[in-house]
Amino acid sequence: MPSIPVATYPAMVRNGKIEPLAPLVLPEGSAVYIVVQPEIDKRTARRKATGWLVDHVGNLVRADDGVLVQKDKRWVWQFNAYLTSLTQAPRGPIGQIELDAGTGELLADQSTVEAMYEHGQQFIHTL
Repeated sequence: MPSIPVATYPAMVRNGKIEPLAPLVLPEGSAVYIVVQPEIDKRTARRKATGWLVDHVGNLVRADDGVLVQKDKRWVWQFNAYLTSLTQAPRGPIGQIELDAGTGELLADQSTVEAMYEHGQQFIHTL
């Protein structure tokens, strides 16, 4: 399969329209792909998710690598939560936590914690 050359051009969205930061002329009929960069990057989101898990679920719970997905009309980082140990591989997932990629708000509550406790019980004896 031949490689397809890709060029990137910085742009901003203003009033719902994409405006290049510099004048830009593309050949007629060009295929254009739009990539939206989230306000909160993956590394920051994962650290925040893991911090919340440690504070609310337990000090041996960590977030996995995560994925960026669109839910309803907003972008969220989704992370699976795993039980960890110094001597064994992570166990789980015991649940999932989401973080708004635009604001950094964690989309979790007490019911999230309770569900993780419940699902985590099946893995505790193996740690």
